Amino acid sequence: MESKEVFSWDDEIEIVKQDYIELEPGEYPFTVQNITRSYFDGSDKIPACHEMDVELLVETPDGDAIVHDRFYFCRKMLFKISSFAMTLGLARVGDRLKIDWPALRGRSGRARISTREYKNRLYNQIDRYIIPEEDECRAF
Repeated sequence: MESKEVFSWDDEIEIVKQDYIELEPGEYPFTVQNITRSYFDGSDKIPACHEMDVELLVETPDGDAIVHDRFYFCRKMLFKISSFAMTLGLARVGDRLKIDWPALRGRSGRARISTREYKNRLYNQIDRYIIPEEDECRAF
């Protein structure tokens, strides 16, 4: 059967297994794969603001795992954006930085990853970004 990106109603399809890798909790290196911008309408905890969904690639001996993380562009979440910028080596505490978000594709960092349960399924999630020691910082 020929491989196709899209199918019609009458196509024969091949049944495949979902390629999802559940990571053991721990620290992992990652590479930024994709970034998607959107707008968050707000909630009880976070005001309406710009939002960024980041797709991170974690390479393992069992295959590649994709972990998603969201950044809300509000003062309450500034610590998370800051730690992400620092793990990528873009800045240090006290620096001022205008992030070129599309240019982050391909950059690498480290994160502590755990799992969370939602509707009886486990999902990988970022607990926190690991900030390199001062002498390891790759500031540009």
